[in-house]
Amino acid sequence: MIVPRTLRLPAERSLFLFGPRQTGKSTLIAETYARPSCLFYDLLNSEDFRRLSARPETLRREILAAAELKEVKHVIVDCIASMKKEYKPNEEDTYHT
Repeated sequence: MIVPRTLRLPAERSLFLFGPRQTGKSTLIAETYARPSCLFYDLLNSEDFRRLSARPETLRREILAAAELKEVKHVIVDCIASMKKEYKPNEEDTYHT
């Protein structure tokens, strides 16, 4: 049974969505943000998890590449808590303004 949500996620702002397991966070995200305009990483998907665990800097590079091309409006990382390995960026991964 799907419960109608009263929460409206912002279309033009960043956010973190936290909550207990199995409460519909992923469903809410999927219903709110269209996939073609999103970079979507599902860390429960073993392929995404292995790829980003092995080389965490990949996430940053993919986001910056998509932003340069203006292809995406949102970046969604689902189940980020599953990334328990501590990541320490090297000089190449550090953002400079």
